[in-house]
Amino acid sequence: MLHVIQRRTATRRLDILTVQLIFDVLTGSAMACILLEGIE
Repeated sequence: MLHVIQRRTATRRLDILTVQLIFDVLTGSAMACILLEGIE
């Protein structure tokens, strides 16, 4: 039973990391677009 809980916690942690990574990429893309528009 404990093993299942640990696995769920690990999965949740991985989900959070994935969401943060996607968010960082989207934010980075938005910033790059704003910078490129500013240069033009």
